[in-house]
Amino acid sequence: MKHEEHTERLRQILTALCTMSFRAIPLELYVFGSYARGASNPGDLDLFLVYEPSSTYESECEEHRKKYGFSESRRRGGVDGEYQREFNRIFKKRGIDIFYDFRGREIESIRKNTDGILPYNEFVLLWSKDDHDWESKLQSIKINPNAGRTHRNHIFDIKRLKCTLCEHDRIFDAIEKGNLVLTKEQIDDKIAPVLSNAEHNRLIESHGQKWRRTSSAVVRIMRYGFAWFESEKQVSKRHSSDNIMVSENRTHSLLLNTPVRYIWWALRKCETTQKACWIPVIKARQENAMLIFERGLNWASESDE
Repeated sequence: MKHEEHTERLRQILTALCTMSFRAIPLELYVFGSYARGASNPGDLDLFLVYEPSSTYESECEEHRKKYGFSESRRRGGVDGEYQREFNRIFKKRGIDIFYDFRGREIESIRKNTDGILPYNEFVLLWSKDDHDWESKLQSIKINPNAGRTHRNHIFDIKRLKCTLCEHDRIFDAIEKGNLVLTKEQIDDKIAPVLSNAEHNRLIESHGQKWRRTSSAVVRIMRYGFAWFESEKQVSKRHSSDNIMVSENRTHSLLLNTPVRYIWWALRKCETTQKACWIPVIKARQENAMLIFERGLNWASESDE
């Protein structure tokens, strides 16, 4: 999509921010990535919205937990999830990637971390609660024929990792420093692995048919997780979580469609844990891979942070 088309999309979004009312309060809207650098044909539109909750946030959270129960409320993302779904009415369109920042904590971290994957100077502030003069800021982003898409040092798609930019920065930095070792294994979704272990087949049947509490997308990748267990000569122990599983001898952890930050928990929970395998839900026409994390040679310095 051409730069001009993205500019028109931004005008529509910024007009909506000025005219629409939301339960949460939008504070700042940034654009970054290839569009902000002036690329003539940006791959997509990368936006970053800072917001703060409504004045009744605490009571809303309590009502949400009463309405859905604690576990279901967490699965839905709580009140923050509702805030973001409301914003998504104007942001969630094809070719737009939007990141949300609760109370500006992440943008402050990006501002301080000059060595981050996305330096703060790559973020262009288009709109703020106190400054609605976004047209002049849009006009200041000139097309640069030398600017284009740059390779992002992402270990995987951030949206599917379910992490913030800063959380990804920390994992990537740990890999670069040798605190973590990452192995990526591609998943060929056309070949369903055959599981030889009866307990693994029983667990899949239990989750998918009897309990019906686990989403079909997670049950689908559960098979790949158990196939990884079997390739490592491991068997899953009985567990209470649908998304996090541990092997019988507690040397291997399996994270199914969880926020990737849980790898820190998996590798630190037990000293015997050697590997943690993170698997996202399968997406058509996107990269599908298992990310396998191990402690690196410098793990001690990472675990002390």
